[in-house]
Amino acid sequence: MDEKDYLYERYVRKPLNATNPFYCMWGDGHSDIFSISKLYFGDSEGNVYMMPYIMQDDWEKPLKIGTQEVILYDANVVVDEIRNNMINVDLHEKRVLISKYEVTQKQWYSVMGYNPSHFQGELLPVTNVSWNEVQLFLKKLNRMSGLEYRLLTGDEFVKITKGGVEKKDGLYSGETINEVAWYLENSGNEPHKVGLKQPNELGIYDMFGNVWEWVDNPTCPNAKAHKIFGGAWNSEGGTCKIGYYSNHADDFKSYDIGFRVALDVK
Repeated sequence: MDEKDYLYERYVRKPLNATNPFYCMWGDGHSDIFSISKLYFGDSEGNVYMMPYIMQDDWEKPLKIGTQEVILYDANVVVDEIRNNMINVDLHEKRVLISKYEVTQKQWYSVMGYNPSHFQGELLPVTNVSWNEVQLFLKKLNRMSGLEYRLLTGDEFVKITKGGVEKKDGLYSGETINEVAWYLENSGNEPHKVGLKQPNELGIYDMFGNVWEWVDNPTCPNAKAHKIFGGAWNSEGGTCKIGYYSNHADDFKSYDIGFRVALDVK
């Protein structure tokens, strides 16, 4: 039996009462999408396989098969998680629901069915996603949730880093950059799980450092370049400050760029 045959002759535990599709992330880094009704899944090369599964009462616990670890996500549970992590903030002229955290790899994977990130971890921010790919994520998430998620605008990002209606003086949303941001001097040259540093006054985490964040420009909906804000784990401290941004093409992607989602309050 060759390595590829061995890779796919393994049992998978299905989330109890899960809806189609449900997703599996193997410990060796590859991802699969499973169908409850047909028991078939496809790999990244377009091959289709049949995989038996066994029932499991607690889908959140990983199943180890040999040295491999299987993690299953119920997409509906993850969609609810995204909604429950939103904070209602006052941005002067309007109120907006903002995610407390950058979108994680677990959340991206549950919507899109693959994980593009270079540094892997379900609670790490998703990276290596272009602005165009983020739009596809939002479209799928909106279809799954019945809501209208979007990116923050650049103006909203700046206002949030200032603390909303209570405009803050200074460069950061904390007393020092080390309190609020993973950046070049303290990150260990890698991103970290979302929400580990102190939040800003609004209760929102990682607005500086960890990963750059894509934003929208509603005044130029057909623009081919878009801004990123906030700095990242590999950024100098000077880029992790209020108002600093960079521009990139809408198909550009990098291991230090992610995003977070927003909802208009209606």
